[in-house]
This record gives sequence, C-alpha cells and structure tokens, in this order.
Amino acid sequence: MKNILIFLCLLILIQLNLLSQWEQCNTGLYGGNIRTIANDVDNIFIGTKEGGVFLSTNRGNNWKAKNNGLTKLYVQSLLINGNNIFAGTWGDGIFLSTDKGDNWTVKNNGLTNLYIQSLAVSGNFLFAGTLAVGIFISSDNGNNWIQKNNGITNSLSIQTITVNGNNIFIGTMGGGIFLSTNNGDSWSEKNEGLTNPDVRAISMNDSLLIAGTMGGGIFVSSDNGNNWIEKNNGLTYPDVQAITINDNYIFAGTLDHGIFLSSDNGNSWERKNNGLINWTINALSLIGDDVFAGTNGNGIFTTSDNGNYWYPSVSGLTYLDILTLTTNGNNIFAGTKGGGIYLSTDYGETWIERDSGVTKLNVNTIAVNGNDIFAGLEWGGIYYSSDYGINWSERNSGLKNLVVRSLVFYDTNIIAGTVKYDTYIPSGIYISTDNGNIWLEKNNELKHESVLSFLVKGDSLFVGTLGRIFLSTDKGDNWVEKYETNFGIRSLKLCGNNIVAAIEAKEGIVISSDNGETWTEKNSGLTKRLVYALTVIDNNIFAGTMGGGIFLSTNIGESWTVINSGLTNKIVMSLTINGDYVFAGTEEGKIFRAKLSDFGINIANDDMHLGNNLKISPNPASSSINVAYNLQSTGTAQLIITNSYGQQVYKTNVININLDLEQKHSIDISTFPNGLYFVTLRSPSVALTKGVVVLK
Repeated sequence: MKNILIFLCLLILIQLNLLSQWEQCNTGLYGGNIRTIANDVDNIFIGTKEGGVFLSTNRGNNWKAKNNGLTKLYVQSLLINGNNIFAGTWGDGIFLSTDKGDNWTVKNNGLTNLYIQSLAVSGNFLFAGTLAVGIFISSDNGNNWIQKNNGITNSLSIQTITVNGNNIFIGTMGGGIFLSTNNGDSWSEKNEGLTNPDVRAISMNDSLLIAGTMGGGIFVSSDNGNNWIEKNNGLTYPDVQAITINDNYIFAGTLDHGIFLSSDNGNSWERKNNGLINWTINALSLIGDDVFAGTNGNGIFTTSDNGNYWYPSVSGLTYLDILTLTTNGNNIFAGTKGGGIYLSTDYGETWIERDSGVTKLNVNTIAVNGNDIFAGLEWGGIYYSSDYGINWSERNSGLKNLVVRSLVFYDTNIIAGTVKYDTYIPSGIYISTDNGNIWLEKNNELKHESVLSFLVKGDSLFVGTLGRIFLSTDKGDNWVEKYETNFGIRSLKLCGNNIVAAIEAKEGIVISSDNGETWTEKNSGLTKRLVYALTVIDNNIFAGTMGGGIFLSTNIGESWTVINSGLTNKIVMSLTINGDYVFAGTEEGKIFRAKLSDFGINIANDDMHLGNNLKISPNPASSSINVAYNLQSTGTAQLIITNSYGQQVYKTNVININLDLEQKHSIDISTFPNGLYFVTLRSPSVALTKGVVVLK
C-alpha cells in the first residue's frame, strides 16, 4: 500500500510538471554591461560582459544576441574587417564570424594568453592586445598568431590599440604608450610628458593624438606621440575609459561620472550627462552622425546633437542578472547586477526602471514595508525610497561596510547584512532604529562574518552567513551559533513552524523544526544541490538552483520534483510569489513566471485551510469598506491599502487575539478617488491581498 501511495504521488507531480509552463516576462527590463562597440555601414555590434555579442541592423533601435559558437560570453573587444568579425573574449581567446555573427569559430593558434583586451587591423595584419603577455599579430586572418613585444617595457597589459596609416599606437596598464611603424616588429616608448601611464583609450583627430588615462585625465600630442600635454580644464573627474571624435567634438567617457565634451581640441571640457542614467562609460563610438555610449549596466545610449541629450537604445538587450525579487502588494521589485532597480505592477507583464538617485547599480537585496523601501547595493551601501522607487536617497550614516547583501525588517527596526572584503572594515550586522538614518553595529559573535540571508520568526532573528547560521532573541545584542557548514547560507525561509535553509553546496536544503536546535538534510529528488533562492507558500517550497533550474516540494522538503518546463535559463538567482504567480529571476536578465494553480497550489483554498482569510465588503464601495479576516497566529498585523500605481494610501496596525474568531475592521474611503485599490493584510507569517473598486 505504501508503494502505491508513493507511486501515485510521483505520478501527480509528474503530471503537474507536464501541465505547468514557465513563461518569460521581460518586457521593459533591458540593459547590460557594454564593453565594446564596432560597426560597418549597416551593422552595429556590441560586446557585453556575460551577454556575448549583440547586433543591431537598424541603428540601435533593436538588438539581437549573436552567440552561436561563442564559448565565453564576456566579450571585451570587437573588430570588423570586411566580412570578418573578430571577438576578443575574457578567458577564451579570439573568435571569428564570417556571417554577421550567426556563427563563431575559435582562432587561438599561437596565443599564450586568452584574455583579449583590444583588437585592431592595419593592412593585412591583425593585432590583439592581451591582459599580461603583450601583443600578438596575425597575417593570415587569425589562423595563426605570433607574439611581438620587442621594445615594450614596464607593462605587457595592452588595453587599447589605435592605427593611423603606418603608425600603430598601443596604450598599456602602467607602461604608458608605445609606437610601431613596422607592423609590430619593434616598439618604441612615447611617454614624454605623459604623467599617468595607465592608458585606457587612444584616438586620432587629424594630426592630433588624444589619450585617456585612469586617474590622469586627457593628454594630447600634436607630434605623433613624441610629446604629450595634459588637457584637463573642466574635466573634473580624471578616470577616462573611452574616447571618440565627431568632427571637432571630442567625447570622453569616464568611470562613475559620465561623459565630457570638448569642442576646442581638449583645451576645455564640459559635462554632457543629460538623459544618462548610468555614469560609468566603458565604450564610445561614432556611427554616422550619432555617438553611441556603452554603459556599465544600463546598455547603450545615443546622441544626435553632440551630447545635449542621450537616449536609451536598449530594446532586446536582456541579460542583466536578476539578483533579487521582492513582492509588496501588487508590486514586484527586481534588483539587477549592473542595471539598477525595476518595478512591475502588472504581474510581470511590463517593467519600468525605478532607480533615480542610485549611483551604484549592482542591487543585491530589496526590503519593502509599506511605503518604506530599502535597497542594499554592492559597494554602494543602502538607499531608501518612500515613493515606490521614483526617487532614492543614500542612507549610509554609520555604515562602515558598503557591500550589503541582505536586508530585513525586524519589529520597528531595519537590519542590514554585509560581507567581508577587507580585514580593517567590519562586516556582519548593522541595525537602524530610525528608518535608516543612523546605523549601528550589532556584531557580538558576528564580527567579520559575511551575512547573506535573514529570517524573522516571532522574536527570533536568524542570520545565514558564509558558513554558519546564528540566532538572536534580543534584537541582535547577542548571537548563538545554530548550524555550521563550509558553504554559504543563501536563503532562509519559514514554512509553517519549520526553518528552511538553502546552502550553496552538497547539503542543499536543511530544515529545522525546533527553532534551529537540530537540522536535517531534505534532498530527496533534489538533483542539483547548489541552492541560491527559496520562496514558500503554505507547505510548498520552491528552490532555485545554479544550473539545475527550479525544484518544488509540496511536503515541507520530504521530496522534490524538478519543474523546468519552459525555463530556458536554469541558473536561478531569485524567487518570489505574487498573486497566483511564482516568479524566477535568472542569469542573463531573464524573469520567468508560472501559475501556482498549475502546480496544484490554490491560494484561496490554502488560506482557508490554514485559517487565513481576507474578505472585503461591499465591493465596489463608495464611502467605507468592511475588512473581515482570520489569521493563523495571534499578535499584531498590518492592514495596508495601495492604489493601482503602487502608492500606499492607508496603513494601520490590527490585533489578532483569537485564532477561531473572525476579526473585523472598518475603513473610511470617502476621500479615495475612483479606481482600483489593493488591500493587504500582512503578518509575520502570511500576506493576503484582495482588490477593491472605489466607485462614487
């Protein structure tokens, strides 16, 4: 009999997997880290960090990935030479396409370093600059490469190559500029007057040679590099990464501070950032009369009026890693790697960027409580918004560590978890009791721990670090270790009274039913143990893995079934539930959703079964509404009303004193404009949302 029941359960799970289907929902979520731009008359190619190569055939209006045959999607350099397109990758060498990027073949014979920083062509000779072993030259279209470093001193890291007739200039990391007039057979140093030897870009304007350096700004030479003069008047930020020229206009792209323009051969500069939402510029290119700028996370921007205004050119650029997904009422916030914050108010149908004021765009974690939204950034600390992400302000006072990986609301406090990156900078826990205005360390027993995840369970605060789980019952004043492993605790969730921990290695899922005193591995059917993300509804646990896709347990971890139908990217970095949908954020900028009902999970029925219920009457309403509810736990909960724009219009605390009795609450809505509103009942263990129409 037992075997029959097991068979029936497996059959049901298999059927659910066949019926359910993940669908991609990325409209509006565009961007990416652009490393290089190349073009011919009709085609524009861009190389990206981790997204490979994209092609536009309509001057940037749309982009399409072109990666068939590329074994590495970190493309640092591109070169177009007739019908041949060369891509220099970060770790897998050089690839060639002869069909506009449809197919790529590797061309590494003779290369002793596969980190390609720069590419150029002079006549029949191809030049490739590497990370650490200098210049390689090919005279047979990349079939064979020969190292040619004669005369290059101090640095063999070749960051840029520029060709002007018989003159080939290279810029190095720490060695300055070198010139060859014999196709690379020998090189001569050209550093007279060049006070900064970290050269990131070289460009030509008639007889004027212009060099951009990291930390030293712009240098100009009018005698073929024999002498250099610093030209930084008005260039207030000297970290120059890219240069392009449009007639007499010189554009300089900087690290963190956008684009500067000179119209007088570099004698003076003015900032030109109107329209730019990302101020780290990795690449610049003149295409026709337009200038294209590649940013560090928000894709491509273009200008047709010499930088007076920049317009995004990102349609089709979808490969931003989705690091975090957070739900609040009808709103879903997505934090990305390099692309900032996006918001959806329509169950993922469309996304809009919401990160005005955020200066660092690697967003690791987002915590929402009513109108209060906090975002934890990589190297940027913490930012706060009170208007659903329309505007953000920095909240780092007292925060010594700006690498924030986790955030959680705990009672009336907000708690931040940071990771260790420097011996002298404390990591661990920071707590704010005044909505993020001031942060205080709470690191007894946690000093120098890297905090990756949080869980609030009543008065208990659990912390997952890079190797251990800790518990505090006194708001972080003291911590007790509850679990030890050799790997990171990526996610902590509550399933009923059980604590579920996701571990990024062989332990997979571990569960405690006694508040962390003992833990049991629960991995039956979990064929991929590298678990990065969890989300829970009732007894159902979704687990997102790095490479294995998504697994579902309907019995608190006793068994797992893979549910990957339609999931085209199986590196899952984040999960959340909103309405009848479960959402998955993956690598390469994809967000997927699937209906909970497809997995046999019925929200309304499950809420009733657990004693959780929310009812609103009348509906539609004009002057007041009556909210009736049951909750499975006693204590304080919140009633929150948001409008269709996600803006909070009402909030109050309610007390649940009896699990068996229906509680009632009346709300005056006489001042609410006509429209659709969402009423959310939120407790530490559950959040229920119902819609109500106001009609007068």
